[in-house]
Amino acid sequence: MITITKERLLTIKQWRETYGPGSNVVLPAEEAEELARIALASLEAEPVSQTYNLPELIEGMEVSIDVSTCD
Repeated sequence: MITITKERLLTIKQWRETYGPGSNVVLPAEEAEELARIALASLEAEPVSQTYNLPELIEGMEVSIDVSTCD
């Protein structure tokens, strides 16, 4: 497995603007495989939280949020 840096992703993102729509560019097979792996993982990921109508649910309640465990 290879690491694709944010800088590399930004470079790839710029290719359409740099070379124009419909242009063919070369992407190493290892990078293509890693990008496909990341995309597939994101499609299969489950949501970690979902909130419906939060303002209505907490109306009149005293609410505190503990962010000490957040990264």
